[in-house]
Amino acid sequence: MLSLSNPLTRTALLCGLLLTTGCGSSGSSSPEMPPPTNSSSSSSSSSSSSSIGDPDITLPPGPTPVTLCGYTDEESGVTIGTAVTRIEAENFDPCDASFSPEADWEGQNDYRDEPVDIRAQTDGSNGYVLHHSQENSYFEYSVQVARSGMYEITYQVRPESADISYNVSVGEGALTNSEVETKSGDGSEWLQLRASNVYLSDGPQILRLNITGGHGAVDYVELVYEEELVLYAQETVAAMGIGINLGNTLDAPAEGEWATPAEKHHLEDFREAGFTHVRIPVTWGNHMDTSAPYAVHEERMARVEQVVDWALGQGFYVTLNAHHESWLKDDYKISTRKRFDALWGQIAHRFQNKSARLIFEILNEPVGMTAEQVNPLNKRILGIIRDSNPERLVVIAGEDYSGAHTLETLEVPDDVYLIGNFHSYDPWEFAGACTRTTWGTEADKAELSNMYERASRWSTKTGIPVMINEFGAAKFDYAKPQNKCELASRLKYLRYHITEATRHGIAATFWDDGGSFSSYDRDQRTWGPEKDVLVTPNLSK
Repeated sequence: MLSLSNPLTRTALLCGLLLTTGCGSSGSSSPEMPPPTNSSSSSSSSSSSSSIGDPDITLPPGPTPVTLCGYTDEESGVTIGTAVTRIEAENFDPCDASFSPEADWEGQNDYRDEPVDIRAQTDGSNGYVLHHSQENSYFEYSVQVARSGMYEITYQVRPESADISYNVSVGEGALTNSEVETKSGDGSEWLQLRASNVYLSDGPQILRLNITGGHGAVDYVELVYEEELVLYAQETVAAMGIGINLGNTLDAPAEGEWATPAEKHHLEDFREAGFTHVRIPVTWGNHMDTSAPYAVHEERMARVEQVVDWALGQGFYVTLNAHHESWLKDDYKISTRKRFDALWGQIAHRFQNKSARLIFEILNEPVGMTAEQVNPLNKRILGIIRDSNPERLVVIAGEDYSGAHTLETLEVPDDVYLIGNFHSYDPWEFAGACTRTTWGTEADKAELSNMYERASRWSTKTGIPVMINEFGAAKFDYAKPQNKCELASRLKYLRYHITEATRHGIAATFWDDGGSFSSYDRDQRTWGPEKDVLVTPNLSK
């Protein structure tokens, strides 16, 4: 059990937030906009670099350290770990803005000098309590969160009024699900009020305890990690069900160029709609240096991490990838390989303390690359990931557009935390180009069924579960908008994908690009008829 220590010491905590990044087709075309072009840039920092497992890879300098104001241990500060962590309420940070002075304070503080009513009490867990905390008051605590994920928060309080309520906030807003309240209290007994499924990101941050209604004493706030530390591939794929891509967003040359930029409420709407996992495609090449150590720009890392945290905070399984990366696929050689190695070294390092629900996908649709190139790449990048993430689930796929048949060319690494992956927009004439406007003959259905059966046989043979993390049907052809696909056929096509994926135990991720392949209108926050077809298996669980 950890708690804020009694000795009062200021410390500097490093405030580093880091992040990363991908879409495609099993046919001869892809449903996306043209891949991004690379931009050459450079960055500098006074911080020193550090090495990771591969001696050829050096991590570039991290973000600039930020000093937080807080009571901490002499060395590491208050760490919220995966066991029980208790924060004693009286050990709030000492900065002027770290607490709200009490208007009717009577001058008694048995513990500190600040104008806050702190009393020595034998029934307090640490000998002291915040004796009389009033509505709209707050107290801040600098902490280091060791692992992101869902936490249960217990508030040990002694209400002195009816309708007393509390929550915890980080930054501008209260943490989702952190609000607790009780309808009665006369100051005679301690109560434990609990809130579950409260998401905390990892790293240094300031937690603020808010008294949002009533008044009373506060003894401590206790946090317990609610998630599994390790997830296994078979069980996870079974639980992932049907998900959705946040497509044409972070995989675009610049966010907002191809689709409306991501907002937190988009992820909330995905959850409310009934999806159970989200894929976040990210393209990195034009957001990282072109010379060693190939630093990913901090602004990019921070933005990707923000979106990942939004998705994890909704309880999703989240897939993060390297998406277009044409600089690698079109020019596969030693120098581009080293740059890609360095990219994954940084992604893996940055996200190593995220919830186990975060899944890495090595490379989206390596179009133009052969199996002889993709197989060594998968093994090499997996080794880089394993240096810092020994048990995180990783998605691997075959060459070109990663059709189901390319699973059979995969050389499977000796690793128990793998998920196989394939894509399908077949037949492209219907699902992408809309030169064929209808779908649904018995031959059409048989072709799709055979594809899923093929993937399922590979899964049974290798013992590796499978997902299809891109499938969809266009409303119109981007290149020739006059070519439109019939809605009834599109819904029939999507329904058959869902039926076959569910029948074979294959997790499936709908390609939603905010445009022709979309069901969700990000600006209006409304759904098309595709949504009800897609989420039906999830809702029936």
